[in-house]
Amino acid sequence: MTPAELMEFLKSYCEDAFDEKERDLGPELMRMAERQVVIPVIDSLWVRHLTALDDLRQGIGLRAYGQRDPLVEYKVEAATMFDELLRAIQHDVAHLIYRVRLAQERPRPRAQQMATNRGGSGQPAKVGRKIGRNDPCFCGSGKKYKLCHGR
Repeated sequence: MTPAELMEFLKSYCEDAFDEKERDLGPELMRMAERQVVIPVIDSLWVRHLTALDDLRQGIGLRAYGQRDPLVEYKVEAATMFDELLRAIQHDVAHLIYRVRLAQERPRPRAQQMATNRGGSGQPAKVGRKIGRNDPCFCGSGKKYKLCHGR
């Protein structure tokens, strides 16, 4: 296989996998899953990018000692960092979107449903055992409870 054929094969494979996931979840849930993946990824990487730009701005004055224009150096490095940001966003979103799993909402306990129907706040009945901090999260994300819904 030539590199171009390999790229075309991988591209079609990824598109087929994405289409299959969308068929499994449905278009509405897939858009929701995309939002749940894309927004946090962009948010965290953007904050990291702004911090790195601030660090660059603080240290760029030292380039003048090397007979280089600090403004030109800042623009070049900032453009490179922005390209890296875009690549990181693409990588993280592509990495996570194929691994996303939506957990089904658990039915509420009967006592809680009756309290809600009466209009009172009610005391929810404890069902099953207590989830430990290091147990896998109930949502199916694969993370520990303390790092997922236990925050």
